[in-house]
Amino acid sequence: MGRFLSVLRGAVFIMAAVQGMRLRHFLLWDGLALFLSAPVVVGLGYAFSHSVDAVAKGAARAEHLLVLAATAALLAVGGVRRLRTRRLAQRLR
Repeated sequence: MGRFLSVLRGAVFIMAAVQGMRLRHFLLWDGLALFLSAPVVVGLGYAFSHSVDAVAKGAARAEHLLVLAATAALLAVGGVRRLRTRRLAQRLR
């Protein structure tokens, strides 16, 4: 699964080594995933290459929404923590 999660790929490789996975087994499974995923990705790129501009515009919108959602989540977490520390401080008085 680490091959499909590019953000976690390095961590997956390290964890496989830490857990004692043999290099042969790791390369076998990684190679099988490569032989399955590469043709699919190339095929999808070929099939949808005519709509690259539309996809880029959609990705830009999604990126903005993701940043807004992450900011809202951070503010919510910060607000909840602040309320909890206030309540705890009032109880201790």
